[in-house]
Amino acid sequence: MRRTRKSLDEKLEIAQQWRHHLYWQYCDRCVYWSLRWASRMREDVLVLIIDALDRSKFMLPKYDFHRKSAALDKLIRPRVVITGGIAHGYCRHAFITSEEQIKGGSAFLEMVAIMIEQVYKIRGGTLPSHLVVVADNTVAQAKNSEVTLALAALVARFHFRSANLLFLTEGHTHEDIGWALSLIHISEPTRLRRIS
Repeated sequence: MRRTRKSLDEKLEIAQQWRHHLYWQYCDRCVYWSLRWASRMREDVLVLIIDALDRSKFMLPKYDFHRKSAALDKLIRPRVVITGGIAHGYCRHAFITSEEQIKGGSAFLEMVAIMIEQVYKIRGGTLPSHLVVVADNTVAQAKNSEVTLALAALVARFHFRSANLLFLTEGHTHEDIGWALSLIHISEPTRLRRIS
């Protein structure tokens, strides 16, 4: 804002929009934090959060220089997509997929199914009454009819009394996934799962 030639009124308008954005982002997180606490206390609600990390972070080889030559652009640099999943109060997972694998509702639902199955085993053959899935606000991952129908089927088949799909404010979706992935990598490297 200091470098642009905007009037004081324009700067005040931008500052007001920023404060409004931060307010709604905080409201979103308060809802998520309260649901997360209930899941951790095992109060008949299961909260799952699933989000993928930026795939460019895992591209190999890594270049230390900012601008690479045109000759390097033609080289194939393999990438993987690492998606973190937390079933609050129960387990953490890291799912690894290749860049070529089709991502979308089916891959997302496979991750949800793996985590629900893990919770079912931990609880000795029972599930909480209510399911809350928190995901990235994109159509490619969970904001599609495939995921909505699958959650409705879980309720229709009496696995849960209710199933909710929540999306955190755009730009603030990673919440606690990055921290959870670092803990898995450091303490439990054998828990990494490859989705095929």
